Amino acid sequence: MQTILTLNLIGNKIASAGVQHLANAFLQNRILTTINISCSDIDETGAKYLASVLQCNTTISTLILQYNRIGDEGVQHLAAALLKNTTLTTLSLEHNKIGNEGIQHLANALQKNNVRLFFIDLYVLHINDLLQTLTTLNLRWNDISDIGTQEIANALKHNTVHLFVYQ
Repeated sequence: MQTILTLNLIGNKIASAGVQHLANAFLQNRILTTINISCSDIDETGAKYLASVLQCNTTISTLILQYNRIGDEGVQHLAAALLKNTTLTTLSLEHNKIGNEGIQHLANALQKNNVRLFFIDLYVLHINDLLQTLTTLNLRWNDISDIGTQEIANALKHNTVHLFVYQ
């Protein structure tokens, strides 16, 4: 029997009810390393289920949640999970409904996280401390204002590692 390391469920519209079932399975799994459930109609509740997985699971290193409906409350749950998680290195939240409050929750958690994320993909406004250690930043398909662009530029002045920026 082969071992599944990557689960790709892009575009399956499983919503939060489906995520609840997946989360129960993920809590039992000690092999899966990559989960991509983009374009799956996941909201705050689904993010809460996934956060409960991140608090306990020690093998998931990549979580891709692009093009869903996760907002500030969902990111708050994910950020709280990052305080306990030591294995997640990639988190992609591109094209969700995350505002300044969600970004602040995430930035606060990342400043305290035992293992910093090496790749984060999201709409970012207030990220000065976060950008000091990031190596990859993807801001495609977001509505970053002139103010947001200025904040990113200011934060990049203090970046101490080589940063690859997607355009």
